[in-house]
Amino acid sequence: MFIWMAIEVSPALRQKGQTELTHWGCGFLALSSFGAFLWATHFLFVDCFNYTSKPIRFNRPNRTIYAFKHNGPDGVVAVPWDDTLFYIERSPKGGLFQTAARVVRCLVLNEKGQVTDSFPIGKRVVLASSEEGPLGQQVMNELYEDFEYYRRFMEEGSALLPPVESFLSKEVSFQNSISFLFKDESALLKSGSVFLVVFGIIGLVPYFIFSCANYVAMRTCRQPVWPDDVERACRVLPAETGESVAT
Repeated sequence: MFIWMAIEVSPALRQKGQTELTHWGCGFLALSSFGAFLWATHFLFVDCFNYTSKPIRFNRPNRTIYAFKHNGPDGVVAVPWDDTLFYIERSPKGGLFQTAARVVRCLVLNEKGQVTDSFPIGKRVVLASSEEGPLGQQVMNELYEDFEYYRRFMEEGSALLPPVESFLSKEVSFQNSISFLFKDESALLKSGSVFLVVFGIIGLVPYFIFSCANYVAMRTCRQPVWPDDVERACRVLPAETGESVAT
C-alpha cells in the first residue's frame, strides 16, 4: 500500500504541492514495513525450515561426545569426554513473565584453550524466582540430576543407572506435537487441586494452538543425518548393549 501511495500520489496531495513529500514519506514507510517483515522472518527460520532435532550422542566406548550441527561436511562436532568443559549458562530474566533460562553448555576448546564452539546438553529449565529459594533450588536440582545421568553413563556405564522409562518418538506427527506440549498440562489435570485443574483447563486452548504451530514448523524441517563415520563409531554391538546413547 505504501509503495502504491509513493508512486501514485493522490490528486489532493498534488494540488497541495506535497508530491515530493509523499514520495519520500511513503517510500520510507514502505522500506520500514519491508524491514520489519524481514526481521520477523528471521525468527520464523529459527523453528521453521531448520531440523526436526539437533541430537547429541554420548559414546562411552571411545569416550566421545558427538553434537549434530547440520547435514553435510563439518556438520558434527566431536569432543573427547576427558577434554570437555561444562558450565551452567545463566540467561538474564526477560520476557512477559520475567523468567530466566538455565542450561548446561559444553565448550569446545582448541589447542590454545580458546573457545571455538559450544552446544547445550540435556534439559533446559526456566526459573521464575531466585536460585537460592526453595522453588529455585528444586528447579535447579532437575537440571543437575539430568546432567548427572549423562555423567554417570560416561563414567560408570549403563548397568548402574536407572532404566529410561519413556522415550520421545522422533516421528513428525500431530499426535507427537500434542503429547510433547501437553505432558505438563496433563500433570496439572491429574494433580487433584481444584485451582491447578481450572488453571490447566484454561491453558488447554493456547497449548493446542502451540501444538498446531509446532506441527506445522516440524513439517517444514529436515531430518538430521549422521555421517557414516559417526554411525560406525556409535554402532552398538550385541556385547555392548547400552554403551552408546543418543539424546
